[in-house]
Amino acid sequence: MKRADLIRALHQRAQRRGVEFVLLRHGGRHDVFLFGSARIEVPRHREIREMLARAIIRACDDGEDDR
Repeated sequence: MKRADLIRALHQRAQRRGVEFVLLRHGGRHDVFLFGSARIEVPRHREIREMLARAIIRACDDGEDDR
């Protein structure tokens, strides 16, 4: 999955749930985003493996269970 597609999907998912999705900081190898109350690290590669992309999306879903 392309990195831009993953970030777009996370942004749309946050809008549907009514939570904020903001960039906390740029790192050397990862960017750290805030998805509601969950901190999500997204690699700074153009292509992200499908399994990793699914895990990142799952982490967003898990982080929102406490709402």
